[in-house]
Amino acid sequence: MAARHVISKKLQIEVFRRGRWLCHWCGRPVIFAPALKYLERFARSTGFSGPLAYHHAHWTRRDTPLLDYMGAVIDHREAHSKGGNDATDNLITACCKCNALKSDAKWEVFTAKQQRIP
Repeated sequence: MAARHVISKKLQIEVFRRGRWLCHWCGRPVIFAPALKYLERFARSTGFSGPLAYHHAHWTRRDTPLLDYMGAVIDHREAHSKGGNDATDNLITACCKCNALKSDAKWEVFTAKQQRIP
């Protein structure tokens, strides 16, 4: 298996724009991580001091459940662990939840069982 390479922010944004900021698997809108961080900062600046579910610096999901459905991630159509490469046509926009659910499943199998939001 080839070593993983860091996907540049420029390429990530290109993939997200191509995907219209929608999860390829479920069709939900997703938000780029820096935007979630700024959303949390804005809420804090208005005096909100309660728990927020927008952003965690290390993307842990325990205290930020909205990351599951709102956090934009790059997914490989053909899983990296199954030989999928980092070519642009193998990269898609996904939400954290679908990315975790798909894991290394073949995209044809996952697409067949995944329900898209109309």
